[in-house]
Amino acid sequence: MKRTGNNLAQVDAGTGTGKTVASCLAAIVASKLLQNTVIVSTATVALQEQLFHKDLPRLAAIIPDLHFEFHKGCARYVCESRLNAAIKNQGRGSFSRYEFQEMFSGESGQVKDLPRDTAKALVRFKSSVKRLQSGKWDGDIDSLEQPPEPQVWRRVQVDAQACNGGQCEHFRSCAFFRAVRQATTATLQVANHALILATLQVDSRLIDAGNTLFVFDEAHHLPTIASEQFTYRARLGAGARLLTSLRTLAVRY
Repeated sequence: MKRTGNNLAQVDAGTGTGKTVASCLAAIVASKLLQNTVIVSTATVALQEQLFHKDLPRLAAIIPDLHFEFHKGCARYVCESRLNAAIKNQGRGSFSRYEFQEMFSGESGQVKDLPRDTAKALVRFKSSVKRLQSGKWDGDIDSLEQPPEPQVWRRVQVDAQACNGGQCEHFRSCAFFRAVRQATTATLQVANHALILATLQVDSRLIDAGNTLFVFDEAHHLPTIASEQFTYRARLGAGARLLTSLRTLAVRY
């Protein structure tokens, strides 16, 4: 008789005993037998990078056909919709729909206007669009020789809370979703808890949970990360700006 939880296993071991590598070995064998995708998720990005750059290459040395890919957070990729909105520059006194959605994001920082040197920023935005469309840039900030300033990048990065997923007109060409689709071809995908939850929240079709074998390293962090991921905060300052913009529009029209 099949009981709920038969497909779950909780394993505990001391620090430095090699439980992460051991779980990966078991997961690789299971994926071959079950023909399922394997996603190994860590609690932090630092552990994710250690697994990808140190532990898995050691396994690949003894498993020649092991193909593994690295999952990055959506904020490392440019959003074409937000990039185009930045170029159009609807004006400092009005709210774009992206800024409205950002009011309810989990970020603690304030929504910022374009940098003071707006002309310089717009030139860079337009250049980025051309490089994206020509295939000379994959939309990943880490592949840029000179990454933009943080306040500029925040304006155009993919925002999990504001993303429309499959309903966006740029969904097929989106740098983030293209990277996620590419990672699905790997035997083993390396992610972190926050990224898994964010992906499921934005577009659950990108992860076939029913046919995926998950290995959650340091799973005791999952409840806290999940509560943070699915919590929304409304900022009073942004709300006041919205009301001011609405009053201006009401008077104008």
